[in-house]
Parts: sequence; C-alpha cells; structure tokens
Amino acid sequence: MAREPGLVADDVLVAVTTLSFDIAGLELFLPLVRGARVVIADREVAVDGPALGRLLETSGATVMQATPATWRMLFERGWAGRKGMKILCGGEQMPADLAKQLIPCCSSLWNMYGPTETTIWSTLYEVSSAENPTPIGRPIANTRVYLLDGNLKPVPIGVAGELFIAGDGVARGYLNRPELTAERFTPDPFGGDETARMYRTGDLCRWRADGNIEYLGRMDFQVKVRGFRIELGEIEAVLSECPGVRQAAVMVREDTQGDKRLVAYLIPTQRELHTEDIKRSLREKLPEYMMPSHFVSLEKFPMTTNGKLDRKALPAPPLERGVQTMVPPRNELEAKLAALFASVLKVPSVGVTDNFFDLGGHSLLAGRLLAQVHEQLGKQAPLSALFRGATVEALAKFLADDGHASTEPIALNIQAGDGSRLPFFAIVPPGEESIGYAMLARHMGPEQTVYKIQGHAPVLDGSRPPTQEELQTLTTEYVAAIRSVRPHGPYCLGGLCDGTHISEQIVLSLESEGEEVALFAIFDTWVMQHSQIRWLWRIDYYRQRLQNINKMSLAERLASYRRVAEKKVLIASGREPARTDWQECYWPKNFTPPRFRAPVVLFKRPKQQFYYINDPEMGWGRRSESGVEIHEIDFHHKEILREPHVRQFGVELAECISRVSRRILKPEQSTESQPVLSAVSVQQFRQGS
Repeated sequence: MAREPGLVADDVLVAVTTLSFDIAGLELFLPLVRGARVVIADREVAVDGPALGRLLETSGATVMQATPATWRMLFERGWAGRKGMKILCGGEQMPADLAKQLIPCCSSLWNMYGPTETTIWSTLYEVSSAENPTPIGRPIANTRVYLLDGNLKPVPIGVAGELFIAGDGVARGYLNRPELTAERFTPDPFGGDETARMYRTGDLCRWRADGNIEYLGRMDFQVKVRGFRIELGEIEAVLSECPGVRQAAVMVREDTQGDKRLVAYLIPTQRELHTEDIKRSLREKLPEYMMPSHFVSLEKFPMTTNGKLDRKALPAPPLERGVQTMVPPRNELEAKLAALFASVLKVPSVGVTDNFFDLGGHSLLAGRLLAQVHEQLGKQAPLSALFRGATVEALAKFLADDGHASTEPIALNIQAGDGSRLPFFAIVPPGEESIGYAMLARHMGPEQTVYKIQGHAPVLDGSRPPTQEELQTLTTEYVAAIRSVRPHGPYCLGGLCDGTHISEQIVLSLESEGEEVALFAIFDTWVMQHSQIRWLWRIDYYRQRLQNINKMSLAERLASYRRVAEKKVLIASGREPARTDWQECYWPKNFTPPRFRAPVVLFKRPKQQFYYINDPEMGWGRRSESGVEIHEIDFHHKEILREPHVRQFGVELAECISRVSRRILKPEQSTESQPVLSAVSVQQFRQGS
C-alpha cells in the first residue's frame, strides 16, 4: 500500500473511519511507518459534510480514504474537491456517477476492494474515467486472487465466477466459529504450499481482457422470487442509469409471509420522482420478472456506523393505488370479491375497477384468489377468467354469467400492443389449455400485440391423430380467423406440439394465397412425418407401458392383460381391423415433405429423446427455404409455457419479432393501420403474471 496507491513522509492523511472498521488500520499504521502525519477526525466531524470539508482544507490533507456514502455527503454539502489530494474509495461498490464527480476534484482516484477477512485491502484500481461498473483492479503485493466456478476451477476471461483471495492478508478464521471458518477458509490448491489457504468472498466477479477484475455483485444478492433467480445488483445498475435517479437500492421484501416482492428505493435528483418514466426505462432493459413491484422515494438512505447502506432499515413501501378514484362495490357479489381481492393482495381495500396485477398480483396469487372464490363463494372459475379481466367488476360478470361467454371467439386478442411490431398469432389446438400463452404475451412486453387462435373442434385426447379432412377444416377456419384481424401479411405465428403442425398448414395456405409469413415460431416440436426411428420409438413405447403396468394393482393388471388379449383375438380373426392411423400419420409411405418460404425460429431443448433422427433442426431445415434459427434453452418439454421458462421464451421471441418488424415496417408505418373485419368475433382482455 505504501508503493501503490502510495504514501510518503510529506503526506497528511485525514482519518474518518471508526476504529471498529478494519480499514481504520491503514489510516493509523501506514502513515506512522512512512513518517507521514495523521489527522483524526472525531465522530461529529466525520458525519458532518461542511465540517469535514473545512478539516480537509485546514489540515492540508493530501490523502483520505472513505466509503462512497461519505464522498457523496461531501459533494451534497457543497464540497468542491481539493487539488493535489489522493482519494481512496472503498467499502462499497463505486458508482460511475460518483467516479465522474471525484475524478476532476483530486490528483488521483483509487477504487479499493477487500473484505475484512483479508485485511486490509486486497485489490486496487486507479480510476481515470467513469465506467459502469468501476473495476476493482488487480491484487496488491503479497496477494493472490482466483475467480472460480462451482467446482473450484478457474473461469475464462469474461465469465463470472466467485472471487477467492489468498496470500499474507488472509485471516486465521472466525473466533470460536470452527464450522464457519472451515466453510469460508479453504485450502489453496494453486498456492504451491500445502498449508496455504484462501478465503471465499461470496462476491461475483469476472476478468476483463486488460487483466483487471470487474465486480458484479454479491452472490447472496442473488435472490429467488416466484421461481426466478434475480441479481439485485443488476436491477440497481439499470435504475442508476435512469434519468432523475441519483442513487438506487433494491431488495426483496416479505412483509406478508409467502408473498415476496421486489422493492426499489430511489434518491431522486429532483424533488418529484416520475415513477412511470422510470418503469418505461426499466422495461426497455429488464424482463418483466425483474420489474420492482413498488418504488419508494427517499431523501437519503439509512447508513450503518461504518458508512454502508443499512438495508434492514429501509422502510416498508406504502400502498400504491394510483391516481384513479376507487369505485366501491355495487352489489353483494362485487363486495365479496373485493374482500377476497384485498385479503389475497394484503391491501386495505380494492375498488371494483382496480386491476389485480397493478396492485402487485401475480400468477401464484391469482391461483390463490380463485381457490378462495371456490371455497367461499362456491363458484368455479378457471385461471383464464382472471386474465380476461383482472378486476372485481370483470370477474363478477364472469361468475354471474356462470362462466359462459355469449360467443366463444376463435381469435382472441390476449394483449394489445402499440403497433410498433408485427402481431404474433399463437396457434392452439381445440380443447387445449392456453393460459400459458397469456404468460408468454406478458413476457414479450407491453408493446407486443398477441392473438390466440383456437377452434372448437375436434377435441382430441391423444387417442388418435387428426384426419386429413379435420386438419384441412381447422386450417381453413384458423386462416379465416387470422385474416379477420389482419387481412394481409406479413404474418408472425407459431405454436407448440399439435399447434405447430396446424401452424405449418396455415403457413402453406397463406403462402399459396400470395401472403408473406415473416416468422414461423416453433416450440420444441419435430416435424410430424419420419422424424422418429420406428424401432427405437417402439422400445420407448413399451418401456412406458411397462412403467404404467408396474404402478397398477394386481386386479388392474389382470384387467389390462385381458383387454389386450381380447383385442389381439378380434384382429387375428378378422372381426376388427388393425389400427394404422398412427403409422400413416408418423410414417406415411411415398411422402414428399412440403416446402415453404417462411423462416423458422426454433426453440428447443439441447437434448432430445433417443428415438428421434439425428437432426439439430428437428426436420424443419428440409422444409423452410429461408433456414432455421435455433434457440437452445434447457427446460422440461411440458413446462415450456410455465414460469420460469416462459419468461425466456417471451423475451427471445419478442426480440425475433422486433428484428423482423424493423426490417419490414417503415418508421411511419403502424400495424394498427390495417382494417379489422368482423367475420370472426374478437375479444380483448388484460393479463399479467
């Protein structure tokens, strides 16, 4: 430390750190061993911006180290800096805006990093320009640092890993805490000395190409909210870049047991905080699941005695209703529903036009609400009913109608965007649960228009494949529904499983009519014909049959054997024909694959079932003349439209549609300008997650 950042006999160091904080050791001992002078600020001066500024001038200070909070305090109280002074900043991450303020006010600025367990500092970085995030630099003398993965293997440049510190500064351990010592202080396999140890910091970092280390945040700041793993520091960094925000802190609050919510605490640059502008800025850079539920404006953050942010002292957010007047219940059903809304959301009261999701609701709470409706009111409502209208008024109307709409639409507008992108048509087979597409729409962003296209028949339960006649009838019906809301292309559409195979027929039909399909999205679905190796498929089929049989009781097994035997006898005697529908569907003879012009965006799992052919494009490359863009995401096939996987699908699909829309739509053109026909009923509802 004497060499870098450097201290000489002529220096005057002003010490502001409480003696209980380990970095006070540098302030006291380094000047003494170098023959420099120490000026100790008392507690009152250290926390008083104007008084501390005067002390820096009267003492002739040339060096001071402090936390970012102390340097901010000085600036906020009018300090203009001191030419020729060396500034050391540590104890917390240095924000880019603070670095920008400090650089012109001193001779040199140093970002210092080091946990108490590796006293005093471990790495340093001379800051010459404002960067976000500010690097923590390289190790000081007699110190070694490693960035390791979960298997304690070094990570390559640019890849995040946990920071481990070894060398002379590593402490012996925690007093009278042997278990914790063994957990945090581990043998150093890279030190060349079997007695060497390293300390695992819990800090997430990565190497930059220039050899400096970039601090990404605490690993214990990675939290889980409703199944999503969230890095709070990432949200804080984006918030800090929003106009009108001086400082930001984000935490997960569970003021009501079982209901975790993200809360953003902000210090605005002006008196009034424009929350809606901040939300818009966040949505441009963060997925929906990382959006805070509440925004709290504070004049200043609570601090610990060491000058660090005291997160435990941050206040609970007040109820945010918005500016609209609360509309009270108008009948008994609305009154009961309003009480259930308020109970589930843990708010004092709810008006009949207040939106469930605007008051902090999400999909888990929605399920809880409808369970309460069934338990207390004796009325059943599917989850999709709440997405049709997430208000007391809409749900009351749904229940009063016994859950039956006057006309069940084929084309359903599940999210009305702003017209800046081409709409997306989600193709759903008749009878299939489609609430997952409402989740998908939510994560595609509020600017994306999404329609669900779903017919009424035939509803197949997997006992047989659709016939060619049925598939052709569905195709005609679905194309008519699509063209009722968008008469001409370009079109973006797609689906899952049977929805993909119906989509393929729609693509072929639209292109035969001279229309353009700009994007065909496929969710983890193979082409239907000749994609499976038949003998391998049989092995898997009988394996599943055997598993099912093993779960049966003896009586159930005997009944099953009897049914199979009777079936075999009927087929062998010619009294019943053998089934060939599945074979003709999946392994048709003399089959020629159709070709279409639409580009395919394929979302798939990295590993497919063993009985499929070896084709990373799942057969679609042989059908699309424009090629296949592959997005690999690790998920279970049945959970593709469930949280948390649907979030990633939504974000990536929205980006693909946005890219296509920028290419096709002119800046002044809007998809809203297309006329809407009335041949098919269209219903719009608001949804959330």
